[in-house]
Amino acid sequence: MKLPEITEDELRLLRSYADGPRTWDAAELMPAVLRLQDLGLTEPAPPADDGSPPSRGACQLTDKGRQVLAKTDAGATP
Repeated sequence: MKLPEITEDELRLLRSYADGPRTWDAAELMPAVLRLQDLGLTEPAPPADDGSPPSRGACQLTDKGRQVLAKTDAGATP
């Protein structure tokens, strides 16, 4: 898989999703959050197992996002 071109800031943001869905409400982060979704590295979080909706705007890693983290954390450049 060819790694997408992402900045160090975007990579740090991508890593923040590794422990589970996250919601970021700071307006300055929204362009980076949306770009990670556009690259297919994150996606909207599904409803919780109990049927309750996730926090509004919560995102989680996709398989592609996990692959990018695994490659970058192993020493590859984004």
